Amino acid sequence: GAQNSQELSCQYCLVNVSSSDLDTIVFHSKTCTSMSRINYDYNFMCLVCDYHSPSSQKMKRHLFSHTGEKPFQCSYCDYKSNRKDSLMRHARINSHYPQTF
Repeated sequence: GAQNSQELSCQYCLVNVSSSDLDTIVFHSKTCTSMSRINYDYNFMCLVCDYHSPSSQKMKRHLFSHTGEKPFQCSYCDYKSNRKDSLMRHARINSHYPQTF
């Protein structure tokens, strides 16, 4: 989609990173030397907002809120989400499960 051509600008060092390259964004969130890391909870710091996490997976999940990416898609309708647990909740609420006989 359109969001794949956008860039995120690091609020700390002002470098621009392609919003479609999630691994590079996460790498920068861990290695940017302009970020002040108080403790282990600041291992990964968001380039765009004040979010921080000790976990690369949680940082990836958080970054979807800035990139607009929704990698989890329902197999039964057009619903998409940036979180797997939201997709599972959608499937449960809407009874989107394979039929068994």
